[in-house]
Amino acid sequence: MRNPIGSLIHLWYLYIYILVMLTFSVLQSFVDYIDENIDRQKLFMVISIIMFVWNDITKNELFCFSHEGIGGMIPATIEIIWGHLLFIHKDRLLEGKVFKKPFIWVSGFLGLNLFRSAVQLYEYKTSGSEFVLFWYTAIGLLCSMCLMFFAFSFMRCVKNKKFNNAIRKLGSYTFLVYLVHFPLSAFIGRIGLREIITNCIGRISTGVVFDMLYTLIMMTMVFVLSLLVVCFIKFIVRRTQILYGSKLK
Repeated sequence: MRNPIGSLIHLWYLYIYILVMLTFSVLQSFVDYIDENIDRQKLFMVISIIMFVWNDITKNELFCFSHEGIGGMIPATIEIIWGHLLFIHKDRLLEGKVFKKPFIWVSGFLGLNLFRSAVQLYEYKTSGSEFVLFWYTAIGLLCSMCLMFFAFSFMRCVKNKKFNNAIRKLGSYTFLVYLVHFPLSAFIGRIGLREIITNCIGRISTGVVFDMLYTLIMMTMVFVLSLLVVCFIKFIVRRTQILYGSKLK
């Protein structure tokens, strides 16, 4: 299954999830089977991480993972099962004095990505391969785990209900933000706003500082604009529901 909308390449994962849902009955049966025994769960995680590492060593030539078709469905399925297993054991994993601290998971995430950057710099000098940047690698899997447990440990540390509710509210917007951010970013470039920002930053900075400022400003601008668009869409939907709901009554 390939993305039929070439200009919206960020939708690749939706088609991967469709493939996963088509095989969900088989996937559910397998998960039920390994859930019966903790040793099966451990064996699955060990075998799967070895598969990822082995594939990374071969620069993705072993399994040929990708963003489409079976090449995307297989690693996605493995990561979904990992997420399930980590979730059902999260309380036990977060009981320790070390692992319950959000800082540990943030450090792990940053450390893994620094290692990823070092590997990629080496690849640029040799083969030019970019396989290590993608999500279907051992580093991608472990980074996802760190983000997952950072969220769990952070929510445990913060007892303020209003703050937690605000985080959940913001989280409910993220899927739509992801959907609209790509075309919105392209629109910003088309109207020349990206070039204006580049020229303005170029007057006050160069090199690494320029790259950092440009990335920070563009990320913030695209996120805020996407969030505003999503808020407007949700407002229209709510008003429509109220309007038609009152008419039906």
